[in-house]
Amino acid sequence: MLCYINCRQFDLEYNVNMHRRQFSSLAKSRQPDRSGLPESPKMPSRPEIIASSTRVAGISLCLGLSSLIFFSPAVSAKQKNSAARYPDQFYVDKNFDRRTMNTVDKYISKELFDEKLAKTVWKEALHQDEDKILSSANLKELSLSMNDAIAHLKLSHCNFVTVNDEMYGFLHSMFSDFSKKLGRGKVDFVGFHAGGNGFADNQVRYVLDGSPADKAGMKIGDIVRKVNGKPYIGEMNFFGTTGSTAQVDIERKGEQRTLSMKPIKADVYDAYLKAMKESISVQTLNGKKIGYIHLWCGGRRSHEAFEDLLSSEKLDGTDGLILDMRDGYGGNDMSDLDRFYRSEKAYPIFSVSYRGGKKQVFKEFYDKPVVAIINGGSRSGKELLAYSLKRTGRARLVGTKTAGAVLGGRLMPINDRSSLYVAVFDGTVSGERLEGKGVAPDVEIDNSDHDQQGYDRQTQAARDELSKMLSQNSSLSQSSAVQAR
Repeated sequence: MLCYINCRQFDLEYNVNMHRRQFSSLAKSRQPDRSGLPESPKMPSRPEIIASSTRVAGISLCLGLSSLIFFSPAVSAKQKNSAARYPDQFYVDKNFDRRTMNTVDKYISKELFDEKLAKTVWKEALHQDEDKILSSANLKELSLSMNDAIAHLKLSHCNFVTVNDEMYGFLHSMFSDFSKKLGRGKVDFVGFHAGGNGFADNQVRYVLDGSPADKAGMKIGDIVRKVNGKPYIGEMNFFGTTGSTAQVDIERKGEQRTLSMKPIKADVYDAYLKAMKESISVQTLNGKKIGYIHLWCGGRRSHEAFEDLLSSEKLDGTDGLILDMRDGYGGNDMSDLDRFYRSEKAYPIFSVSYRGGKKQVFKEFYDKPVVAIINGGSRSGKELLAYSLKRTGRARLVGTKTAGAVLGGRLMPINDRSSLYVAVFDGTVSGERLEGKGVAPDVEIDNSDHDQQGYDRQTQAARDELSKMLSQNSSLSQSSAVQAR
């Protein structure tokens, strides 16, 4: 599969928060938003210390991930007192900007799968945006300016990410399954994701099931204004908040509210797997049990968890299933669909009995009707799943077209605060290139208002579609029974 060739060598993930088409459209009209941000403290201009230059073992086939680790200049007590509204590592200076830019340039020049783009479009874009990049005073500005330059490539799986971006923690965690040098540290986590797919940078695009944000009542479409009295900048608003209550000021439909959240220490990837489990529900509709599960991401651990959940008594006993593949991350491969394509004839149910009367049943297929929900945040490996389900007719697709982000990405650490995610291969599915194209739904339900109501409309449409399929199956069964008489 494209997602992990040879033991899932490459991740096919791409975070819509920095999707190329988004940045391409924004680059012309938006400069980095510095409103509400503190002035950067004046950093010492001495060179940073290069701690190491290592070759990180590849994902089962020895991908060379060159890792240059930089340590940031120290900040004096006077500087901390003058502008310490955010953690010290949020601020950067021109020396940091230049070293970071040069390393990004090196990796794109050497690793991008399209050598021509790397030598022409990328070089021109870097020259055009160099001044903006070198004037970045903090990680938010650096991320915006760097990704504006990368957006000229018009490719998915090309992202500059920092510790202020959730994607940074997610990718480092997922790739750490294959290279421990990438590290799987826990962070202060709340579980909402803002920006991307047409949403403003401070507008909530999705909320993970069972997360602190979910428990606090955060909804899709909420505008995040402040966290503990400070303007919202990203993940760094929550650094050091675990064990306390974070006061998050939001705007919802013009109304100002404050939500109280209790951040937790969590591995970001594991938090997405937990959200998948928390998402499971079963409801009865017209006498039929309809199951629901949100497949938030792919990857090895996700695949194992997904299979276990599908075989659980709660979902296995349903009459039909809603498979939600909206938003989150990719990283999936076709093996995630194995249970949906198996039959009882090929995979007979195996039952065992133990001394004392205990019994256990092993069922390795799900042959009931399925409806999958997709949107512009369904990307990468999830698009392979959507393509397969639609092409075979195994499931009906409801929602909006997928992202069209189907390349193979590799994670390149830049320094102690940032990494580059770069597309290292192109690919086709049955000879068809999905990059820039995506997969269209069978039933289109838009969410152009970017709010919770639109999201819920898509979910309800999926229920209605599944109910219709179950009703048709019931009618066919009754008709067959009458004919048999």
